[in-house]
Amino acid sequence: MKNFILSILSFISASILNAQTDIETITMQNIQPVYKQKKPHGDLYTAGQPSKDSFFTLKELGIKTVLNLSSDEEIDFPEKEVVVNLKMNYVNIPVTPANLDLKTIEKFSAVLSNPENYPIFIHCSSANRAATMVALDEIITNKQPVETEIQKATQYGITKEALKEKIRQIMKTKEGDIK
Repeated sequence: MKNFILSILSFISASILNAQTDIETITMQNIQPVYKQKKPHGDLYTAGQPSKDSFFTLKELGIKTVLNLSSDEEIDFPEKEVVVNLKMNYVNIPVTPANLDLKTIEKFSAVLSNPENYPIFIHCSSANRAATMVALDEIITNKQPVETEIQKATQYGITKEALKEKIRQIMKTKEGDIK
């Protein structure tokens, strides 16, 4: 009987330790299904469009702000309502090739510059715009080299050459405005 009780206690202890280990190993990489989710730096994450259920996981992982770069037409559920009901901040700055300019970047950078918004989860439909905007913010706000940030952004979302060229174009225009 004593061995039986010790076996049960051993099993319970092992189960508790495994549960604790499972909780400790939850990271942003475990979010499913978030398409192309990456952590560019610090408490800032980029991804393609998360599923409705992924926002519950994001909340559990401590995300404070969801920054959506998609238009309402690109999303097939009431994302703002889901995020707000989960008591996270919701910001929507729809980014398109037509409005990807310094004014849009300033709005984006204002969200990123507020420490109260972190950890922050930035997404669009495919992670391309999310990575583009993070790269532009790094270049403009933190004075990082254009090509270095473009290279980094290819690791966390940019797959379209047109967006890399758009970054270069914006920065040439900005440099011209400064001179």
